[in-house]
Amino acid sequence: MEETSTSVKDKKEWLSGAFQKKELEPAEEMHMSHDLVAEKRKWLDEQKQKQKEAQTKGGDAGQVMSKDFIAEQRKWLEEQQQSKKTDSSANPADAVMTRDLVAEKMKWLDEFAKQHPENGSNGEGSVADRMKWLDGQMKKQQESVRKEDDTAITRHLVSDRMKWLDEQSQKEGATAAASSSSTAAGAVESGKTGAGKGVFAQRMKWLQGKSAPPPPSVPTSPLAQINIENDDDDDDDDYMLPDDYEDLVYDEESEKKCREMVGALTKEELEHAAMSSYHYSLSEDKTKTEREKYAMTMAFRHLVVCFGDPVSALERMKKTIQFRVTMDVDGIRTCFYSKKENDETKATFNVYRENIEAQLETGKMFVMGYDTRGCSIMPMISRNADSVEPEWYIKAHIYTLERAIACSERSTKGADSKVNIIMDYNGHQLKHTPPLLQVRRLLHILRDHYPGQLHQITIMDAPFSFKAFYTLVYGFIDPFTKRLIRFITGDEQKTEELNAEKFWPDELMPFMHPIGKKTKPLDVKAYLTTIPFDRAFDEEVPKSLLHIE
Repeated sequence: MEETSTSVKDKKEWLSGAFQKKELEPAEEMHMSHDLVAEKRKWLDEQKQKQKEAQTKGGDAGQVMSKDFIAEQRKWLEEQQQSKKTDSSANPADAVMTRDLVAEKMKWLDEFAKQHPENGSNGEGSVADRMKWLDGQMKKQQESVRKEDDTAITRHLVSDRMKWLDEQSQKEGATAAASSSSTAAGAVESGKTGAGKGVFAQRMKWLQGKSAPPPPSVPTSPLAQINIENDDDDDDDDYMLPDDYEDLVYDEESEKKCREMVGALTKEELEHAAMSSYHYSLSEDKTKTEREKYAMTMAFRHLVVCFGDPVSALERMKKTIQFRVTMDVDGIRTCFYSKKENDETKATFNVYRENIEAQLETGKMFVMGYDTRGCSIMPMISRNADSVEPEWYIKAHIYTLERAIACSERSTKGADSKVNIIMDYNGHQLKHTPPLLQVRRLLHILRDHYPGQLHQITIMDAPFSFKAFYTLVYGFIDPFTKRLIRFITGDEQKTEELNAEKFWPDELMPFMHPIGKKTKPLDVKAYLTTIPFDRAFDEEVPKSLLHIE
């Protein structure tokens, strides 16, 4: 890829503010670390020595700094070092230059470049070298700010950055043709003014909100003493599955590990683990054997994504149980037709019903249809997306996913609870794009608390605007989910991908397949309040099972 063309002025403006969060107050100025002071003093000594050599030889001293300037800089560095010694609260390893100090140094560099144009692109200690060092300082300062405050990136800010990236992409295409006839000259010019692949990648990485994740910890505590404190849900997935990776098989060894995991749960945790099965939640006679069976199913899903490590899998399983209790997943599943309501529960369920229905009334997602294995289909219609109120955006997705899982579990008689998500991006516009922070949180919930519950994710007819957004969220998707994603465009690909071996046409909507026969308009009210939770919309349901008041 050729480097993009950007003016020096644009680079300066971006360096001064593109990585900064404008809503934050400027950080207090921090002194330079001992190592950095020592490094700069060494460099100044070298400059002084070179000046002496140049004067002795009678050569041009333009490539080195003047004696007065070096003395002035040494004095400043000594003051920095002295103030550093007296500042007991500063951390030498973490000290970085503030935004104001970087701006001051950049101003000085501009003046120096005008006075000494011959130092602009070559020579040790050149303007380019110092610019590079300042760029590193700016990045360190940005990382420091990000650690202090993880303020969310707003949709408007992401939109502005995406627009800028699109403009850079267009400039890249325009400059590629011009540079093909003069590769060497083009490379020099691009080196002076271009943003470059590295900068482009850095800005994309900043848009994603990514930071280097800490190295994975290896739990060493006994199975029954897993600590679930300090859960960090913000680690993104930078690792990839090996090319020869194969899912863990449920054999005697895996079964033994799952029994160890289930045996390490408290009685209350065991019940919550079993309740992750909607079929179990409906059972009136909940025996110990049945309870352990459904808890084992949950344990194995976590064991798979932990590569067979029962200690890590148990830790994740406990966090999932905690998540389900905190999120009140059982209440979300039953709020529309629970008959066991006291006054407090009734008030809570009324709030659930009102807000979940408000999220789903546009028909942006629901459950309708099954594949040939009996796994449910969860259509998501992008153009119908509207409200993105943070709490209920998440809970509405949990309701729909839990319902799809319940449908698969009932349809396959417990053999499979996976879900097929099919997204329709016809008519998608930027206004239909949810906030990046909410998408990231939802993807982390899928990764941490619903492992092994997705069979396939099919994205249909996605425009360029969505593909740009997908690039931003790609880093948040776990590697197990990445391998399930398929992009499809046009009837030919739809016919090939959603063929009769996988899906029956009468279980597909027209946007999914040229001869899809699921054309019944969605009745959200009936879908939520009348049809049982473990039944899809437009599915034949015995009248005795309908919730009719």
